[in-house]
Amino acid sequence: MPSIDDIYTGDYLTKNDFPQPMTCVISLCKPELVGQEKENRLVVYFQHDERGMVLNKGNANIIGALYGKDYTQWGSQQVVVEHDPTVQFQGKAVGGLRIRAPQVAPVTAPPAQPAVAEVQQ
Repeated sequence: MPSIDDIYTGDYLTKNDFPQPMTCVISLCKPELVGQEKENRLVVYFQHDERGMVLNKGNANIIGALYGKDYTQWGSQQVVVEHDPTVQFQGKAVGGLRIRAPQVAPVTAPPAQPAVAEVQQ
């Protein structure tokens, strides 16, 4: 279905770009001056899109906890990006993007082999 969001895209990813959680591979992360105030923020770029995601401190800390504080080393790492409708701005729930760790399949041990009975002669 065509949408005005397809026409008026910005330089950065938004909640509209993630209608469902998506596992993304980081290509790079770098500081940029963003917004009307031109504040220095970390912007993470993913392999599937040329636009970046401006990281708030919470999302930056989540990636930092997963892969270390050195954001220049985050390339090739996976994160899950999802729309969280509870994100607030100026006291109002406006929705926003959240980062979380990717799901890791549980490691299961191979089935135990039955003990081989010693053959008596």
